[in-house]
Amino acid sequence: MLIRAALLVLLPAAMMACNGARSAASDDPSTVGTETVYVLRDNGMRCIAAPCFSTDVTPVAAAGAADVQPETVSGVDLSALNVSPATRDSLMARIATADGLTAAGRIEAESSAGPAGRGRVFRVTRVAS
Repeated sequence: MLIRAALLVLLPAAMMACNGARSAASDDPSTVGTETVYVLRDNGMRCIAAPCFSTDVTPVAAAGAADVQPETVSGVDLSALNVSPATRDSLMARIATADGLTAAGRIEAESSAGPAGRGRVFRVTRVAS
């Protein structure tokens, strides 16, 4: 019973913390729906409820600049690539590396990405070699 009560107290706070992890730039409507080339990297964020904004997305042109704040997304969609599951897994694993995954695509809002509310997904249209 004590564990259940603790979850009821901690879950809403954790969901708000994960939902608030988005960068300020992620709410900029001028970046939604555009397609350009980005570097995607795992930012280490882990949440107990989706959406979890655990992937940093930085335009390639700004990837080396120290003052650039990356956008964060709660998901990466590779379905437009029509690749095998093994290739998809390999591409997703590259996000967790220091070099990240360089890909073209666009960021789109998701109205219901999970119990913690709205999310943002990066829809990959092509991958840089």
